[in-house]
Amino acid sequence: MSKIRVTVETSGSFVTVTADGEPFFRIRRAAFSKFAKFFPASGEGELDSNRLDQLRADCLFEDGLRHAYTLLGRTDWSVSGLRAKLCEPKDADEPAAGRVVEYLIKNGRLDDESYAADRAQRLKERGYSDKRIVYSLRAEGGGPDLARAAAAGLDTDPVAEIRELIARRYAAKLEADENGPRRVLEALLRRGYAYDDVKSAMEIE
Repeated sequence: MSKIRVTVETSGSFVTVTADGEPFFRIRRAAFSKFAKFFPASGEGELDSNRLDQLRADCLFEDGLRHAYTLLGRTDWSVSGLRAKLCEPKDADEPAAGRVVEYLIKNGRLDDESYAADRAQRLKERGYSDKRIVYSLRAEGGGPDLARAAAAGLDTDPVAEIRELIARRYAAKLEADENGPRRVLEALLRRGYAYDDVKSAMEIE
């Protein structure tokens, strides 16, 4: 079994492992600490190639998982969104990111249906129409069926929503001048509301 010359170097919050003089992988010190005992204590030595490959895979998974938990602690993520975030660094390892995402799905920490439902509710509270919610969820990586199901799951009355939105955001513009109603109508249509619903809400004949 071939031996590889390994060097471990620490710089700031990261650890870089080189193999035969070439950079092999780079992870955060916190993740590396779990596996430090398996590397040469002096920071330089030899490991067999198979063992080194396995350590690399384990280190990258641990680093990605820790980072993923940090991201999930700040906000919710879709499966595709989190995978893309983990793959952002130029030295990111896509297979490791994939393993992290699969682990999180298996353990219930990533669920696209729950994410889409929660995201749809937040967008609705910001005044988004159902149509715009579907568009936004699809733009964030959700499939069309998932996006439509999330929007359909909302308890909505579009005419009542439009009236509330007008009272909250467009009342002054509506009464500003004779062109106010037209500008408000156009703004509501841009939000994705149906023309007939806007007409009903604004009591336009």
